[in-house]
Amino acid sequence: RLRTMLLAVLSLVAAATALPDCTCGPFSYPNPSAELPPTGYITGMDIPGNDMKPCGPDGCLLPLNSTHSDCQALCTQTAGCNAFAFAPAGCKAPKNNVCWLKSTAASPVPNACRNYQVIRPIMAPLYCALVTKWGSAVSNSSIPLAEYPRPQLTRTLPWRNLNGFWEWTPANPGQAPPFGQTLNQTVLVPFPVEACLSGVWANHQHMFYRKVVSTYPQGRTLLHFGAVDWQTTVYVNGTKMGVHTGGYDAFYFDVTKYAKPGATVELMVQVFDPSDYGQQVFGKQRISAIDSAGGDTYTPSSGIWQTVWLENVPDEYLPAIKILADLSTVTVWANSSANSSAAFIKVTVYDGTSAVVSSQGMSPLKLTVPSPNLWHLHLYCAHMSAQCPSPTTHTHTH
Repeated sequence: RLRTMLLAVLSLVAAATALPDCTCGPFSYPNPSAELPPTGYITGMDIPGNDMKPCGPDGCLLPLNSTHSDCQALCTQTAGCNAFAFAPAGCKAPKNNVCWLKSTAASPVPNACRNYQVIRPIMAPLYCALVTKWGSAVSNSSIPLAEYPRPQLTRTLPWRNLNGFWEWTPANPGQAPPFGQTLNQTVLVPFPVEACLSGVWANHQHMFYRKVVSTYPQGRTLLHFGAVDWQTTVYVNGTKMGVHTGGYDAFYFDVTKYAKPGATVELMVQVFDPSDYGQQVFGKQRISAIDSAGGDTYTPSSGIWQTVWLENVPDEYLPAIKILADLSTVTVWANSSANSSAAFIKVTVYDGTSAVVSSQGMSPLKLTVPSPNLWHLHLYCAHMSAQCPSPTTHTHTH
């Protein structure tokens, strides 16, 4: 009897004790632990969670004449299965319905191609995000990754880091950009929205970013994105600048038309990232891994996840350079932004602070390094300047 009373008291204490919030850099989040009760059959929503055997992450293929009841029966017959997700033919497989079995699960997310049902109560995993000492050092008062993001193509003209807080909001498919409106949330760029350091810490397939910035042009002004996952549409003052598809490579737009001296411009970035619900390359990203990580699957990295910056360049500039080196020679290629033609360049190679070789001419330019230091880590610095047809000299350091 005493043991029963003690257990009852402990249960009351546990019920009355709120779980501590999760902290991550400057942010605090409610602890995500919660119980998902049994539900009816819910359409247009998916329930992320671990994908159990025998179906696994690819699901079990069911015949066309099957229904979600067949998926439910499979879950009922499988030890440890507490919920299932069902996709009709044409969504995951062209000629089969597909069934996934779940033992653990997280909060449902919208998905027009999937339906789900919880058949037994599920306790969502109790966890807070793992935060390193570097994550703990992130604060509201400093810009994350404030250094110049492309050290092998450093220019001499001014640039401006746009990392930091942006206005942000989740969106619906097909939703029009909310130009001229303050968005109802903020996000810390350049952390993906699934990262706790973003201030969002949730997966969203559709979203908008907004930032109002002032400009100080010298020559032309470029708006750079280090990487955005996955499909990005960029607007400046309500005008569509272009669309970039791909979550891993850098891209930029020329916004000179809007970057007048002292002008204030509205940047609107629309992002769509279906992660493993889409057919694009997504690597090992899985939405289900957010709450049920395991094996070789990982949390998606949706949205802006590398530095955003404004950069001034001359009216004619070098978009990129290519350097190829072997044991003793360095070959440099550079094209002009005006017509993609080869540029006239001057290249100087330094060993520390001492210049060891210098040459100039039309690209490609080849230099021979005298008595190079071989067979151990020894870095050289290449300084390149390009003389364009205009009197502006454009300088790069590599």
